[in-house]
Amino acid sequence: MVDEDGAWFYANIVVDRSKYNVRYGSGSFFDNLGDKVIYDEFKLKVALLVK
Repeated sequence: MVDEDGAWFYANIVVDRSKYNVRYGSGSFFDNLGDKVIYDEFKLKVALLVK
């Protein structure tokens, strides 16, 4: 999208933290966490303005 401020670029990125060895609270690495499991994937919504 281009407006008076410049050109806007948007991206939705899904990151799997277990692929980067971030194991804290991960159900992929620990079986006995019960309801304390933290999701391995998280989403980033990025907006970039190029002037």
